[in-house]
Amino acid sequence: MVCPTRGTLCFLLSLALTAQTPGPGVIRVTTRLVEISVIVRDKNGPVKGLTKDDFTVFDKGKQQQVAFFSVSSSVVRSKEAQLMAALGAPKSPTFTNRIELRTEAPTAATVILLDGINTDNRDQVYAREQFLKYLSQIRPGDRIAVYTLGAQLRVLNDFTSDAHRLVAALARYKGETLGMLDASTPDVEDTGDATLDAILTESDGVIADFNIENRVRNTTAAMEAIANHLARVPGRKNLIWISGSFPFAIGLDSPDNNPSDQISQVGSSGTAGAYGVNNRDGSPARDNKFFKAEVDRATAALNNANIAVYPVDARGLVVLPKSMTAEGAKPRSRARATGPQTVQSLMPTGSSTIHVMAENTGGRAFENTNDIRGAIQAAVEDSEVTYTLGFYPDQNLLDSKFHPVKVVVKGKSLDVRYRKGYLAIPDSPPSDHERVEEIRDAIWSPLEATGISLTASVIKVDQPKAGSLEFTVAVAAEDIGLVQKDGKWTGSLDIVFAQRGVDGRDLGATTKSVGLSLDEPHYQTLVKEGFTITKTVEPAAGVAQVRVILYDRTSAKLGSLLVPIKQ
Repeated sequence: MVCPTRGTLCFLLSLALTAQTPGPGVIRVTTRLVEISVIVRDKNGPVKGLTKDDFTVFDKGKQQQVAFFSVSSSVVRSKEAQLMAALGAPKSPTFTNRIELRTEAPTAATVILLDGINTDNRDQVYAREQFLKYLSQIRPGDRIAVYTLGAQLRVLNDFTSDAHRLVAALARYKGETLGMLDASTPDVEDTGDATLDAILTESDGVIADFNIENRVRNTTAAMEAIANHLARVPGRKNLIWISGSFPFAIGLDSPDNNPSDQISQVGSSGTAGAYGVNNRDGSPARDNKFFKAEVDRATAALNNANIAVYPVDARGLVVLPKSMTAEGAKPRSRARATGPQTVQSLMPTGSSTIHVMAENTGGRAFENTNDIRGAIQAAVEDSEVTYTLGFYPDQNLLDSKFHPVKVVVKGKSLDVRYRKGYLAIPDSPPSDHERVEEIRDAIWSPLEATGISLTASVIKVDQPKAGSLEFTVAVAAEDIGLVQKDGKWTGSLDIVFAQRGVDGRDLGATTKSVGLSLDEPHYQTLVKEGFTITKTVEPAAGVAQVRVILYDRTSAKLGSLLVPIKQ
């Protein structure tokens, strides 16, 4: 369905249309397939040749029928990718968020996330050096993308198997120095005045809590953006998260608050201590900080996109804290000498958090090692052979709780790795708050969300004024959820055109909410041809990019497209 009318949304014309029976092709949100990617290894490496009959899947202890089974091999996929590259991709003046249509579309996708917001400068340098060493042994079939997390998430280089391009991209990256990490772990106050020390300690604690909270929110938002970006890439994806700390809790600074005793699996019935504990000193100025909602959202997005997280601790081997060495053992003041000695913990901050994140997504955590290069290689090799199992849970048992999943594989002495469960959220429209959050994150993210396929072209027109930009956006119908209501097939969409400057500044956005109501002929046309959105945008001064965002309220799917604007 193509609408030639400039400056309008073509599907507004369908508001009065009716429908009676469903047609093929449009996804129903009442059908939920749970996909579990499984890695099976023995002492010789990946186990090949397994069939559907070799696997048994349990949901909360109840055996499930495997409705979907597939096997993927990075070696086979790399040969297919090389063949496609040799044939060449058709040239088109359009922009698309469909990664699989791009020249260097990932086939065995691995994202390296260099975390500058949670990593000390010295550790950033060491992690960068180790990554460069890994690139010297990159295989032709590996598709690597490098993203960085600092004040914002950035794409240093998107998917490629060209080690020279990745090395050149890393040469431009000098790390991040934000001060948020240092502010999160202030030094112990020791002025010699106990009262003044207490006041300063409380002030430092409030500042520390503020910085930790910002780091957590930025980190989880970045993970969610990456998950949305890779949602359409088939098969298992790896997110190798190289970080110096994993700040998912506040107050875990003593052996009495050991993270291993606090953190539970995402979505489980554990206490709020899984993501935060009471403030350390009981000060009314310091709030309790619980990050369960943020971590749950990020983990759900990662699971939905079939992404396994491999946290790699950039700090390397655990060493004695400076205060426990001869260099750091400075004399204590008289005021502090009368108080109890602070006990130092040798457990790296966030140690258990990284294991929980890895286990809940089917990845593997690497810590207390100086071999970051080896950790990256091991994570990439995990996807050499991947088995994907799918089952349809009982719709009556979708209770919004975490459902543990168990996969049993025939054979002995096997290392079987997979995500440990899923959130059994019943089918229902998202709340207004959730919808606003999703759209806001998509506007912020430098990565395109692929939940809804979008393809767009843009031309300059003279109306409503010279230099206006006319966008024509094609939408894949199969990505839109329609439900039957009062004899009609209905849906609801939010469309956003957000303008950004060269430096990433927000230059304004236009938003439109549109309802869909289709009769049978138009429904069949929609299924067959999809539909287009035509919108004219007046460019702001200095605009460098327009972010087109389409949010489906029925299915909670979102697609975004980044369109560069040449002045």
